[in-house]
Amino acid sequence: MITEKSRRYKLSLFFILYFVQGVLFAYMSLFHKPYLDSQGISADQIAWLNVVVLSPFILKILFGVVSDRINLFGRGHRLPYIILGIVLSVIAFGTLAFIAPRDGLLPFGILLTVFIFSIALMDSSADGLAVDTTATGDRQAVQASMLVGRFGAIIIMALLFGAIAQRMGYTAAFLISAVFLALPLLWVLQLHEPAERPVEQAFQWSALKAILTPAYGVVALLSLAFGAFVVGVVGIFTFYMSKELGANSDQVGLYGAINSLGIILGAAVSVPLLRRFPQFRVQMGLFLLWSLVLLVWGIEPSMGLSFVLGGIAGLIFGMINTVYLGIAMERTQTQAAGTIFALTMALLNIGLAVGDAVFTGLTDNIGFGSVFLLQGGLSLLLLLLLWAVQRTESTTG
Repeated sequence: MITEKSRRYKLSLFFILYFVQGVLFAYMSLFHKPYLDSQGISADQIAWLNVVVLSPFILKILFGVVSDRINLFGRGHRLPYIILGIVLSVIAFGTLAFIAPRDGLLPFGILLTVFIFSIALMDSSADGLAVDTTATGDRQAVQASMLVGRFGAIIIMALLFGAIAQRMGYTAAFLISAVFLALPLLWVLQLHEPAERPVEQAFQWSALKAILTPAYGVVALLSLAFGAFVVGVVGIFTFYMSKELGANSDQVGLYGAINSLGIILGAAVSVPLLRRFPQFRVQMGLFLLWSLVLLVWGIEPSMGLSFVLGGIAGLIFGMINTVYLGIAMERTQTQAAGTIFALTMALLNIGLAVGDAVFTGLTDNIGFGSVFLLQGGLSLLLLLLLWAVQRTESTTG
């Protein structure tokens, strides 16, 4: 089992598992909308398609329950689901190479949904594995390896996918990306799970009572808002650059690399920043900066300024994402780790799907500048929710 492996191996495992998630994030946040737009798909069609294809991430709670409850083929509660998700994702994403959205939007959407379903299954099981096997004192290191894996993949895929798409076409870009999705098999196939889980990790329905408490309730609301006004905003940036500024795949890829470098740097500095200064004040300041960045995007910047704003947005996103994940893990009971953490992430993805669909659709109606200003104003709700989280912590503590 993973607990028998070295700390370095464990960190590399979570790095490579979240590298796969980064491949998905790179495609969906950087290239998905520009690609569909180049295929003649309207903003409204893209918005509705995204609601459907992102639904597996909304259903992550079900994957968490299944992973917690069912020992698949007698091989364990986490690893078999991770392997199944990886294999399905490779097949689905590779097959996307042979379907042009302009000729078959329905089959393209179905395959993309299968791909995202596979990643969601792998992701929810990996989340449960992380909570199961990580001591409290090591969570920040594991979170950092997850984040570096995810956004390291985005940097690589931003440059690689964009360059390949520009020079060889999207067919080659999808096929080569599918190879990267298979890399975690080199790690997980070395592991095994015990026949029975430790008593302290055995699934207990009583542990789910935690989701009925006010402390979890405010985290649930924070997750919805974080998905809508932070994660759900990211894909609009490159959509704006492609549609309004005429950015090509290379330029979108360069933006993604700059943005992801900012995210990794933000994650790296967030931990010492939160330790050195009063945590709540730092958290509030970071979320306020995110709102200000969105308001600046409202001026509809030039290509050069968009690259600068992308780096700044990435830096702040990396810091507030670390803050959010820390809050989410602290509110997760180990006796139902997969279920509760999956529920938290499902709520985030509901916010993401709704925010992405609404804001993408609005770009055709009120313009990108107005959409960014609206997002900046609404994101101020995060400050109120962060304050509520802090209040419930002090009350329950």
